[in-house]
Amino acid sequence: MALFLTVDCDFYDLLSSIVFSFAFRQLACTINWATSRFDNVVILCNDTLQRYNFALQVNDHSPEDFLNHTRLMGSQWIERNESSLSNVAIARWDDWINLPQFNRALKDAWNLYENNHQFQIAVNHSISEVYKRRLSKGLISQEQHERFQSLSLDYLMEETAGLALAYENFPGVSAYPGSFLEMWRMFVGRPIEGPLKGLSNAHCIRIDFDRKNQGVAQTGEPSLKMAL
Repeated sequence: MALFLTVDCDFYDLLSSIVFSFAFRQLACTINWATSRFDNVVILCNDTLQRYNFALQVNDHSPEDFLNHTRLMGSQWIERNESSLSNVAIARWDDWINLPQFNRALKDAWNLYENNHQFQIAVNHSISEVYKRRLSKGLISQEQHERFQSLSLDYLMEETAGLALAYENFPGVSAYPGSFLEMWRMFVGRPIEGPLKGLSNAHCIRIDFDRKNQGVAQTGEPSLKMAL
């Protein structure tokens, strides 16, 4: 069985060297756990998907600028974590959005959002939760709410389309740090026609970490907890 690990290139972790240090150890801990239990481990580097996050922060750049910047960021992330990634396969976000069936998958994701009330509610809830969390951390302002809503919806529709194609190519178990989004859980094991059929393979486990030592000067390793 394969394990499919999703990472977002430490977009917000790059803001803090302390957080980045912990994130580096999170990655090493996760990969050690995965390679000791699964024959095949694939890392999905969601680098160019993060261009929507950069578009929220900067208004005077073109979509191509954001695409190139996040692609470079992904390459730097892979180079920076080379020692941890030596025994795993790596897929990047461009691998999915450059597939010939991606545009059809993206169109189907939007149709699903517009016509499936349960999916729409789950997507809107995810956006709302992320907005409140970032607002509480000072990562976003109330004046950015409307733009955040629009960019987040674009992000999640592309992510839905891309991960559907990824799960079709890498059937198995998917894991990533953070909460598992309810917007995909509803499709697991259900027959889906068209390019979104990979969502039926979205068998996910959640990865949570605890710091053994909370002080910033401590170097204790993160402990890994797995949850279905």
